[in-house]
Amino acid sequence: MQEIFSQMVRVEKSGHGFEATVERIKNAAEKNGWKVTGILDLRESLGVNVCIIEICNAEYAGGALKKPETRWVGAMMPCRFAVAENPDGVYVYTMNMELFAKAVEGELSDVFRRIAEDDHNILSDALG
Repeated sequence: MQEIFSQMVRVEKSGHGFEATVERIKNAAEKNGWKVTGILDLRESLGVNVCIIEICNAEYAGGALKKPETRWVGAMMPCRFAVAENPDGVYVYTMNMELFAKAVEGELSDVFRRIAEDDHNILSDALG
C-alpha cells in the first residue's frame, strides 16, 4: 500500500474465517451503539471475497452534519469496514479516524476521536 494510504487506512488481520469476521464486525458494531445500514457483498459480482459493512451512529452523524461548514463530512458517511480474504488470511480495513481527528479542529475533531475509539472497540470485540 502506498505510504499515504497506509496512514489513512487501518488494517487488522482477523483470526477468524471470512463469514465469521463479517458477522463478528456486524455484531460488535451493534454492541457498541452503531446501526448496520448496509452490506455490500462483492463475492458474486466481482468474484473475490470482499464484503463492505456500512455502519452509522446517529449522534456522531448529527454532530458532524449540524453545521453547514462541516457538512462535507457527509462524503465520508456512512462509516465502513471492508472485510477481505487475502492469500494469507482475512483482513479488516477501515479509515484511520485518529488521523482525520488530527486534521480538523473543534467539535469535528472530537467527533472523529470518538469514532476512532468506537472503531478500536468494534475491532477489539470482533477480532479478539
